[in-house]
Amino acid sequence: MSTPSRSPSAWRQLRTVFDISHDGLWIIDGRGVIVNLNRAAERLNGVAAADVIGRSIDDLVAQGVIDASVTRAVLTSGATVSMVQTARRTGRQLIVTGTPSLGPDGTVEYVVVNDRDVTETSELSRQLDELRRANERLRDEMAALSLKDATEKGLVAESPQMREVVRVALRLARKNVTNILLLGESGTGKGVLARFIHSESPRAERPFVQINCAALPETLLEAELFGYEKGAFTGASDAGKPGLLEVADGGTLFLDELGDMPFSIQAKILKYLDDHEIRRLGSTRVRRSWCAVIAATNQDLEALVKERRFRHDLFYRLNTFTVRLPPLRERRADVLPLAMHFLSRYGRQFGARKRLGRGALRWLERYPFPGNVRELEGIIKNAVVMCEDEIVDDYLVRDGAPLEGESRSTGAPSGTLSELLEATEREALLRAAAECSNTREMAQRLGVSQPTVVRKLRRHGIPPPGAPRS
Repeated sequence: MSTPSRSPSAWRQLRTVFDISHDGLWIIDGRGVIVNLNRAAERLNGVAAADVIGRSIDDLVAQGVIDASVTRAVLTSGATVSMVQTARRTGRQLIVTGTPSLGPDGTVEYVVVNDRDVTETSELSRQLDELRRANERLRDEMAALSLKDATEKGLVAESPQMREVVRVALRLARKNVTNILLLGESGTGKGVLARFIHSESPRAERPFVQINCAALPETLLEAELFGYEKGAFTGASDAGKPGLLEVADGGTLFLDELGDMPFSIQAKILKYLDDHEIRRLGSTRVRRSWCAVIAATNQDLEALVKERRFRHDLFYRLNTFTVRLPPLRERRADVLPLAMHFLSRYGRQFGARKRLGRGALRWLERYPFPGNVRELEGIIKNAVVMCEDEIVDDYLVRDGAPLEGESRSTGAPSGTLSELLEATEREALLRAAAECSNTREMAQRLGVSQPTVVRKLRRHGIPPPGAPRS
């Protein structure tokens, strides 16, 4: 660079700033010829000033020193241009900005190019992407563990519909949502789901209190919910009694059969949800209780609201977070795992080791279960207790339910090939586990080695035949 017409001291200052800049700096003339570059530019691009000064910037592109020329873009446009370049010799990622310096005639006389090293930033971004992917994998693994935990607590979720129910329930539980409405036909497992939500919430160590709103007359229901003082009504205990809303303080109150709650008590429940205050029957003292409320019903609450049999304000208060449980006929993939779960539970309870035969498996596939999970549980329990044979098929075949013929169609399978293969493998393992007494029999039935059966059972979370189940 020629020395400018200014004092030597000013020139040394400019040269010092030029050389110690952390960013790479290039000065290139209007023809694209390199006039000068600083030490940072040499280091970032892996070049020596003595080798490139006086050469065209196009030569560096042609030789692969840099992968693109910001200088040519500036000379073409006459405006400032920025781009991302890769310095091939050093592997550094650079944000390169070319700024034109115009001469007296308005043409580009020089281009000043600034190289900023963003390699570390790019690496951090890559690491953040990896962390995000790892977090997603961890969330998937945690979801799988939660689904396994749900199964151990009696909430079988093999079907896509129930997996979504469990995912929503987990989200509500971990967010500590305090007012939840569960909807579904009788026997679909609303009580089991309510307990699961409680067990997965921050309130898990506090009480879970359940009451059936249809089981008590209005006066007794109010006394059970809000408590009463001595002499509040005929037959009241001399010591009085705290209500379930007090007992559930810090925990969860489960209001089952909400649609049958008397209209007058609905107003008091709404008031409690608004201010968390309780007044026992026969008392003027106000008590406070902070419990989550989970309500469940098999009725159409919207229709009850229109018929003025259910308060619209309570409905909208509880309807913010709603979970709908599908009937068992719409979640056929859960029938066999549920049957296995109940078979194991009641087998342990009554000291009877029972298995399902092929006839029972065919019947389970066909039977519509109008009573849902509760009906299936009752059938299996009855078979375990009453059947004298190890294979319980005779007690599973109910009045006129056919055993022969094709299984009821559940529609075309959906999902990726990998997902379908995984589901088919799991179904085959479940069937073999139901019909066989040990893993050696399973291996023979499936045509694979026993270690393969054990490994696949472990991968799918299926207990081997005869193993204890929760």
